[in-house]
Amino acid sequence: MEDNIHISFSIDTKAGIVTLDYSGDPSFDEWASTMEAVLRDAAFRTGYGILIDRSHLKTIPETQYIRRVVEYVQSHESLLGDSRVAILISSIGAYGMVRMSQILFDDLTGKTQAFTDRAAALKWLHDVGT
Repeated sequence: MEDNIHISFSIDTKAGIVTLDYSGDPSFDEWASTMEAVLRDAAFRTGYGILIDRSHLKTIPETQYIRRVVEYVQSHESLLGDSRVAILISSIGAYGMVRMSQILFDDLTGKTQAFTDRAAALKWLHDVGT
């Protein structure tokens, strides 16, 4: 097993936002393990916005990875509720993968959106009525 951790999280209870910070490309299992830790964290509440910061990565997630993430989210929808997910990206290829995830997540109550600007992503997470 690799000792490097590629993803960490923090929960801002005042803002109601979970931030997943990527320092490398996590495997799906590492991502799922991180999400399990988020869902078990006493500070987490159903419906919190989720900011996924992949802006430092040059790699693009593969289709199978996205499909597994979608399956995970679908199976945990009762815990995630209508959470909005803002994904910070830095490339056109990553944008394409986020668009694919938006289509796959279409039947869920939450919304997913790609951003290149952190402030815009945070504003969108706060603008629940949009």
